[in-house]
Amino acid sequence: MFFRKLKKLRLSFANNTAANKTHFKLHSIRVNGKHICGFIWQYGHFIHDVVMPLIDWLEESQEDPKSMHLLIEDTPDQSIGPFLELLEALTGVTAEILSTRRFQRAQGISLELHAYLFGPYKPESFINIQSTIVERFDLTPPENPPGIVLIERGYSKHGFESNNRKYIPKYFPGVHPGRRLSNYNKITGAARRTIVNHAELAQALQNKYGKKFHNAVLEDMPIAEQVRLFYHARIIIGQHGAGLNNLIWMHTDKGVVVEINPCKVKTFSNMCLARGFTHSTVGQFDADKVSINPDDLLSTIEDLLDRESTHGN
Repeated sequence: MFFRKLKKLRLSFANNTAANKTHFKLHSIRVNGKHICGFIWQYGHFIHDVVMPLIDWLEESQEDPKSMHLLIEDTPDQSIGPFLELLEALTGVTAEILSTRRFQRAQGISLELHAYLFGPYKPESFINIQSTIVERFDLTPPENPPGIVLIERGYSKHGFESNNRKYIPKYFPGVHPGRRLSNYNKITGAARRTIVNHAELAQALQNKYGKKFHNAVLEDMPIAEQVRLFYHARIIIGQHGAGLNNLIWMHTDKGVVVEINPCKVKTFSNMCLARGFTHSTVGQFDADKVSINPDDLLSTIEDLLDRESTHGN
């Protein structure tokens, strides 16, 4: 009984706060050919199909995010799933997810965000992102900020991938035809793709770079820590997947991104092209499970650093 009353009080407070703001009805447009492309309740699409275009729109419109309340429809192609608080933290807006019935009845200004999908991306988008995070986060570096970050695919405590099971079995045929269901039934990113010898790679990097290296399990890190970690990073390494989208927080002008077992989707090479970063790949093309020779990875990193050093001179 106590928790029900507490929930009602929270909802009442949220509604009172939202009542003093301008309401916008969000509509994400993500068409690739004839089909809706991707789901924005998955982290990668959430970043480059919602966060990036929204930050650009805020910059272009000069709308004060603190005066905005976003209404989001709870459908498979419009819901941002578990990322409501993350959207608020990153952009400064408030938001809520509504059932289709409530969304249709709600009053608000239509806000169409055209997704950036897999690129190409605009260089100014990254400038806008840097301006936003500088304003919203404490980016003071730790005493010895690691310059090299290896992303380890983890298991989300929030169970955001359960949205796959919530939406796809019911809506998949009409929403996203032609895609396989098998990958979407997996619980987490680590279940879909993994580096079999990740621990071996992490140890090799630790031995080589010491305090300059950090192995990051992003599912265990608050967003503020993630943003600060990548803001100060010089090199990020990770398997093709959502975690590499965190390159957008990198502040350096000479960033290096090593994508392990890339696929035909050129998201990260296109991001690096727009940002002016060096992009390199290691490992088998489009593999779900991969083993990487540590010496090959270290050699790739050293070659990239030498190339950057030569280019800088």
